[in-house]
Amino acid sequence: DIPLAGHQGIRRTRQRLLQNFYWPGVFTTVHQYCRSCDPCQRVGKARDKQKAALRPLPIIEEPFQKVAMDIVGPLSKTTRSGKKYILVVVDFATRYPEAVPLSSIEADTVADALLTIF
Repeated sequence: DIPLAGHQGIRRTRQRLLQNFYWPGVFTTVHQYCRSCDPCQRVGKARDKQKAALRPLPIIEEPFQKVAMDIVGPLSKTTRSGKKYILVVVDFATRYPEAVPLSSIEADTVADALLTIF
């Protein structure tokens, strides 16, 4: 049981073992081993996860009608003026990005930065 090693499920593990080995109860042993695998128990199977339904985005006619924004930080190195955050705004229509350095992420600081963009 090496942490970086893995298996590809019960069927493939059994097929790989049977290429070179056999013992009575190989099917049961492989089944029990794969079912008790700690990483698999934590993560689960890929097919167990339900995918969210896709919804089409509406067509946006004018730039900056709808934007996405996020704040990056705190950054490990600050600027000389003490800016350790970045407000990132991206326009949905044009994908135009805008980035503004911030000294804090308080509401009034973020609002002032948004006013400089718009």
